[in-house]
Amino acid sequence: MKTKFLCKTATVHEHKAKLKRSKIQEVEYIVERSVHMKYDEFIYLSNHFLEDNIFIKNHKSEMFVDSDGVWHVMLFFAFRADRILLVNASGFNYCRYVAVLENKGERVEFHSDHSYRLKKTKGNE
Repeated sequence: MKTKFLCKTATVHEHKAKLKRSKIQEVEYIVERSVHMKYDEFIYLSNHFLEDNIFIKNHKSEMFVDSDGVWHVMLFFAFRADRILLVNASGFNYCRYVAVLENKGERVEFHSDHSYRLKKTKGNE
């Protein structure tokens, strides 16, 4: 999958504004880790990209750009949120590169392998 990542934006609203003016190209990415957050924690993260984050600090080695130019990222989500955050910390403890994906009503489902995955569903499928 592909999307656009922006560097050093402070909030989701700043990210959206910069993205509209940006001419950066989409890059391919792979989600290395998905993090389900409580709604209030997710909203806090969405408004504080440049603050150190314990999830990022503990897993920053999993976020990098490989030799083929593919971005390996963490995905942050909350069940009630209308967006998903993709993060590449690039060795830092904060959201250095962020992509904001609008969820557009897709349901987020839990899988029993102790991780969370996004699965697009329609109706009761």
